[in-house]
Amino acid sequence: IEAAAHARATLLAGVTTARDCGGHGFVETLVRDAIRGGLVEGPRLFTSGHPIVKKAGHMSYYARQTEGPADCATAAKEQVAMGVDWLKVVATGGITSPNVDPKVAELTEEMIRAVVEEGRRAGKPVAAHAHGGDGIRNALAAGVRSLEHGTFLDEAMIGTLLRDQVYLVPTLVATRAMIDAGTAKGVPEFAVRKASEIDPIRRKAFAECVKRGVRIAMGTDAGTPFNLHGENPRELELMVEAGMTPAQALEASTVSAAKMLGLDADVGLVAPGHAADVLLLSRNPLDEPSAFRRDLVTVIRGGIVVRGRGS
Repeated sequence: IEAAAHARATLLAGVTTARDCGGHGFVETLVRDAIRGGLVEGPRLFTSGHPIVKKAGHMSYYARQTEGPADCATAAKEQVAMGVDWLKVVATGGITSPNVDPKVAELTEEMIRAVVEEGRRAGKPVAAHAHGGDGIRNALAAGVRSLEHGTFLDEAMIGTLLRDQVYLVPTLVATRAMIDAGTAKGVPEFAVRKASEIDPIRRKAFAECVKRGVRIAMGTDAGTPFNLHGENPRELELMVEAGMTPAQALEASTVSAAKMLGLDADVGLVAPGHAADVLLLSRNPLDEPSAFRRDLVTVIRGGIVVRGRGS
């Protein structure tokens, strides 16, 4: 029930296609099927099942914990058998789990490669949560399709992103939301501390990626503390604040994200032959990116008005 409500909130916020990067019990995959069957209102949804993590590592409280490459391959097969669209690996520690360090690698290159190879056999690309440099290098060397966060990217890693056409999904709002809320609103002290430490670093890395022409797709890590489903468009404002033009942020949220998902022949553009996914706003977002959040009037998904009135 909660997942269906989150899906609807995301759609009404103007997100007509979304990728879920890690759930529990395949609830998100069942919601995806319900959306496709017309039983639940939500965006086109692509799911990845349980995140594949190191034993007792980041996200282990709801993920598929693994030990070694063979177990990672088995974990990937389990997700594929449940009908997921992507696979998700957790290459480093993170912010929301206690007693893990975002800078420290958790899955080895061999473990990630085992997932990538199983995914390739099944036609499932791999997304990698990665903050620290060692984990980023492991994920890139193993052949992932997208890199989530990318906090400690350096010049060599950015070169690899460019060479291998790997997408960066920066999720700038995830750390900012925790910092803004703080311990006063119930965010654990360890999470606020880690978010505060890495936020300026990831913004700097993001700006360099924009400058170098890395492929960037908008994503939010929605579900982390005070990073709510339905407030997704805030990410565009932060992307502009951190170095993108409003036009670049719009491109990252539409055509670039569609290309990452392999959907660019169908979505991401308002053009003949594409699905009629259209947002109507009362203010030009190229003048003010907050218009996506504050001035959204109508949402049309696949030619059907799901919010407001068509004209």
